[in-house]
Amino acid sequence: MTDKKTRKKLMGMDSLQTGFWQLAGALSERRGVILAAIMPVILIVLGLWVWSAYQSSQNDALRDELGKIDKRVESYEQKSANLKAQLRTQIDTLKKSITTSKGDVETVANQAELIKLEAKMKSLESPPEDIMSQYEAFFAKHIEHAVGWRAGFTLARIHLNKDEFSAAEELLRKVLAHALGVDFYQIQVRSMYVAVLQELGEYAKALEEVATLSELAGEDFKPHALFTKALILQKLGKETEAQSALTQLIKDFSSSQEARQARALQHL
Repeated sequence: MTDKKTRKKLMGMDSLQTGFWQLAGALSERRGVILAAIMPVILIVLGLWVWSAYQSSQNDALRDELGKIDKRVESYEQKSANLKAQLRTQIDTLKKSITTSKGDVETVANQAELIKLEAKMKSLESPPEDIMSQYEAFFAKHIEHAVGWRAGFTLARIHLNKDEFSAAEELLRKVLAHALGVDFYQIQVRSMYVAVLQELGEYAKALEEVATLSELAGEDFKPHALFTKALILQKLGKETEAQSALTQLIKDFSSSQEARQARALQHL
């Protein structure tokens, strides 16, 4: 009894194989005409392949370069975590001493030391300036590239941890201007940008960004955009418009967390 492969060989070529060899024969007979016709296409495809390979290698090189900066941050965070733990212990001890202290001189000394330790603790919240400068230089150099946007976004988050809202606003604005068509930046990062503008008291500008966010966001994100819009309108003293936004939110997205917040806000 023969197996399937043997039977196939005995039976000869199937229709697909026959068609292939017929096409090959036709190409062989008319190779001059056909090659002349498809040569521009071949060159374009080859050019695109070479460019794609070049871009891929460039992307890898940029990611590796940024990765070196990221590793410096990781190393710093690991070291600072140990220092923070030590500082917390010292701060807690000092606070107890201040609470139980009976002598004014001792209390004043402990309070001064406490202020010093808390300042040191705060200074550990973000990487040193030289690391931040590396992120800044990388972002400026590769602002047209996705890896550059990530550097800018990372640096903005570091500034936010230090409550440096103006610096964060500038970076996020530049990222959004260049990362067009990329949902993560245009939606999630824009939402962060709106929050930063509110921290700076730039409510009119924040309202414009919320309008853009509403247009770009999917249904899942729209309750957040509407609720944010209502809060900003209240800050601008536009209570009627704010209430209208809250009503729309409750009507269109009644089961969302934002709708529950909107109901509570309307009853204040």
